[in-house]
Amino acid sequence: MPLKNKTFLSNICLYTFLILGGGCTDEAGMENIGNTDRRIPLTISATVSRYTAIDKKNTSVTRTPIENDYTTEFSDGDAIGIFALRNFETPNVATIDGVYNLKLVYTKAADGTGSWAPATGDTHALYSYDDNLAYVAYYPYRNGITIKQDNKAEILKDLANNAKLQPAADQSTSAAYTGSDLMAAVASPTVDPANANKKMLTLKFEHLHALLVLKPMGLVNCVPPAGASFEYAGGVLRLDVTAKDATINGIKALRMDDGTFRAIVPSPAGDFVPAGSYLTKGDKTILYTGTSLTAGKLAAGKYYTQQVETAVYTDGSITRALQVGDYFCSDGKIIPGERSIIKRTYIGLVFKVGRFTADDSEYVNGNGEPMTNINGYTVALKDANNGAAIKWGNKKFALDSNRNGSSPYGYFNGFKITQLLKADGIGNYPAANACISYSPAADAKTSGWFFPAGGQMLELRNTRGELIKKTVFTNYNSGRYWQSVQNGSGDSWSVGLTNGNTTQSYISTAYYVRPIAAF
Repeated sequence: MPLKNKTFLSNICLYTFLILGGGCTDEAGMENIGNTDRRIPLTISATVSRYTAIDKKNTSVTRTPIENDYTTEFSDGDAIGIFALRNFETPNVATIDGVYNLKLVYTKAADGTGSWAPATGDTHALYSYDDNLAYVAYYPYRNGITIKQDNKAEILKDLANNAKLQPAADQSTSAAYTGSDLMAAVASPTVDPANANKKMLTLKFEHLHALLVLKPMGLVNCVPPAGASFEYAGGVLRLDVTAKDATINGIKALRMDDGTFRAIVPSPAGDFVPAGSYLTKGDKTILYTGTSLTAGKLAAGKYYTQQVETAVYTDGSITRALQVGDYFCSDGKIIPGERSIIKRTYIGLVFKVGRFTADDSEYVNGNGEPMTNINGYTVALKDANNGAAIKWGNKKFALDSNRNGSSPYGYFNGFKITQLLKADGIGNYPAANACISYSPAADAKTSGWFFPAGGQMLELRNTRGELIKKTVFTNYNSGRYWQSVQNGSGDSWSVGLTNGNTTQSYISTAYYVRPIAAF
């Protein structure tokens, strides 16, 4: 059986002990390289290096919650080839004891331990001598493999280019996939730290090919939690559980239990473009082409994940809570923020989930109906007044309940203040009027756009990092912004949305303004 592949890409690790040549052996035909009394049977350990991502953004694939945790382990019948060499003396390499592409077969015991031994009927044994020996091992074993180089780098290169050790064109089965994962190790015996009279050989296998991963993403319907009064307008991206029959750069790929596909490929010498296809729900064909990888980037032992996002709805649904960064549509519905393909009109982004505790506004929607449940708040994608600075007011507004001499950040009742300004004559308050009349308008089921208070502006600043991840969101200006809380009848507070500073300013000064809405 071939290697079982049960691994995250960055956690391909195995550790097993190989016990060889523990007793008397038939020494006929073995080369006598010195004092045979000093031959010491070897205890061998083997490890496999991890595939590593070619860039940081791909490392997260190993922590996606819906992926299964895989490890790599040998199974009964797996075989490696091993060479015993003397000092890398010549390009043709002098071999020891006839150990030249010796086939070692793995046997796994009932208790989970494993051991390696030459194939049935083979009398070879591996020893350590005082001489400077080196052992070369590779997986998977193939007949007729030779070594013609006299240094490690060239030997590994030779193996990687060997026609008998190239990845299969069809890796859609575990046997074919693992049989394509060429690994090799070069090591010399060392003193066993646990027993100075023993020698051990640690074979640290390296991957000699590269790995491509396809992560097909489709949509699943999502529903709000119980008690929520908003609706979702679209699904959320998840691994496409219906994906099948994937090809990765012409190779039939292996489907993993987590829904991804993998294919072993030779490390390309030049620029490389990941591309391929797969079938999704209803046997619809999805074609994809990734970003070109520069020469040398997809090196041996490296992996690259190609995520393909489609607007195809697959099976299943999930319950999803509202999140900062979700898209707010013109009809008041929500599109999950992780979506990158959106075919609806959205006018804002969610910046606050749930009601501000200190918001004492009595909300009514555009139809004049009370809003008893505030799910959250959305911010407009752009500044009001077409992005131009505007005055707070043309008239002093002497409302004691709207004054604060120390800071505006304790106020969260922007809707209430906006309603009071409307009642006093909204034409006298250009900033508030620009918020109310912002286009596109918010749906009638919401509060409509209003002039945010200082505490709400602080939340806009605190969530700025998440909001600006969306390319549709126009970042705040470095200049100052008005908020609705006054300092006195003739002046108000302005806020820096990039630094959080507050300043008392005359209401006739022109600053920017960004509307928000409750829903």
